[in-house]
Amino acid sequence: MDLSNNTLTFAPKSQYVVIMENVGNIIKERRKALSITQRELAALAGVGINTLTKIERGEANPSLKVMMNILHTLGLEIDVKIKSNNL
Repeated sequence: MDLSNNTLTFAPKSQYVVIMENVGNIIKERRKALSITQRELAALAGVGINTLTKIERGEANPSLKVMMNILHTLGLEIDVKIKSNNL
């Protein structure tokens, strides 16, 4: 955020924020496709309802364990790719 010259501008969203918003949308869409409520998914995955709500909105910074519990419950998985450095 830049407050110089009485103007208000925001920095572009970080890559992490965009990724979390995308993951949240995928979780939400899958949950709805399975006709599961947020409360039901939270209970099945062993996470708090507030945590799940924030994850679906892309507002949370969940641990890997929490994400894995939710994804496993929904029958989803994460594919990790290691970026190689050209040294």
